[in-house]
Amino acid sequence: MGMTLTIITVGAAAMSIAGINIRDFFRNSPKAQDKATIQSYIKFLEGKEVLLAPIDDEVQPAVIKSLEKIKDETERVRAGVNDEAIQTVLLQVILTLSKELQSLYRIDADTDQGKYKMYRSLQKIRLDMSKALAMFCAAFGIDPTGNNSRLGEFILNFSIRPRN
Repeated sequence: MGMTLTIITVGAAAMSIAGINIRDFFRNSPKAQDKATIQSYIKFLEGKEVLLAPIDDEVQPAVIKSLEKIKDETERVRAGVNDEAIQTVLLQVILTLSKELQSLYRIDADTDQGKYKMYRSLQKIRLDMSKALAMFCAAFGIDPTGNNSRLGEFILNFSIRPRN
C-alpha cells in the first residue's frame, strides 16, 4: 500500500457522509463488480479540472458544464452499483452537486461577490467529492495516485485535514 493510500485509509476511518462511515462498506463486503465501477468512476474524475484547478482559472459556464457532466456520471454510477453504502454516498454527492449547480446558475461571476459565491460552491462540491473518494479508495484499496493522477493530492488536501 502506498503512502497516500495509507493516509487516506486512516483519514477515512474518521469520516462519515450522510451517516455512512467506512465500517458500512465492510459489513456487506463490497462486490468486485462495484469495485470495477468505482475504479472507472475515479478514472473519469481524474480528468476533471473543475475538481483540481485553482479558483482563479475557473470560468462560470465551463464550471457549470463540467459539474453537470460529473453529476450525470455520478447518477449513472449510482444506478449501476449494488452496495447500499456506495449508493448513499453517491446520493449525497449528487445532492450537493444539484444544490450548488442551482446556486451557480443564479450568480453573477463577474462581480466580486459572485466570484466568492462560486468559490464557496466549488469548495462544498470538492469537499464532498474528496470525502466520497477517500471512502471509496479506503474501502476498495484503490490508490488514487496511479497513472500520475492528481486525485491523491486532491483527496489529501480536501478530505484529510490535520486535527488537533
